[in-house]
Amino acid sequence: MLPQARSAYGLALAGCIVMFAAGEVWLSHARYEISMQTGKDQKERQDLSADLNRLKLELASITRPDRLRSTAKRLGMAPPSPMQVIRP
Repeated sequence: MLPQARSAYGLALAGCIVMFAAGEVWLSHARYEISMQTGKDQKERQDLSADLNRLKLELASITRPDRLRSTAKRLGMAPPSPMQVIRP
């Protein structure tokens, strides 16, 4: 093999190695970014789940029949008279 051809092959091989190394660095960075985003998403999911549970508890508390009765009485509301009820 000629010295020039050997030099060209060596240069091409070195270029491929550099490209593969750069690709590995890029993939490593991408994995790190995805890992960070996954952690943030999991935290947000936990927060939203806690909010949902709190809201379910609040809804159950607000819609308790005895609470609705006392709130309606405090507001001066009464059951409808038979003339106020419309049946389909």
